[in-house]
Amino acid sequence: MFGNKLNQAAEFHFNTIKPGDRILLVGGGTGKILENLPHHCHVTYIDSSSHMLHKAQKVNYDGIVDLIHEDIRSWQSETSFDVIMFPFILDLFEDTEIHAILQQIISVMAPEGRLLVSDFYPTHKVFRLKNRILLHSTLLFFKVFTGHKLKDVPNIKDSISATNLELTNDHDVIPGMVFASVWTKPVY
Repeated sequence: MFGNKLNQAAEFHFNTIKPGDRILLVGGGTGKILENLPHHCHVTYIDSSSHMLHKAQKVNYDGIVDLIHEDIRSWQSETSFDVIMFPFILDLFEDTEIHAILQQIISVMAPEGRLLVSDFYPTHKVFRLKNRILLHSTLLFFKVFTGHKLKDVPNIKDSISATNLELTNDHDVIPGMVFASVWTKPVY
């Protein structure tokens, strides 16, 4: 449906990742994202699907990967992360859940840590009819095959803007439909 555009979005800001960074990857799916992740990092890879984690386990990555089978909403850690990645995962949650998840991950984000988010815009913000139909079809697909309950994509950027994180880079991978952004935790 989207060709390689979703992978491009998920990997768009990989240039902000440095060797040795501690990375929290939430909802990495099949693990394909690891193939292009900068090497020599320590990745904590969380997914609520044991099937996806099994696939991710087979990916060869030149670094450390800790696979965790858990829902991000119940996960806790005392480890601090330089980079936290949400590739097309926040659209699965209601606004109130996103707020709680963001507060949780900000607490484990290192000073000057980066939040890398790639996701969809809410359909009411998608102005091209073709893209709106495509996005509605995508939501329908996820409802049928995964039990996704949302009627629209939440306004993820507004939710992140409501935190203390600062938007440092934003890119429309599919203009008006799919974005990739970097948010930084300020040092006080």
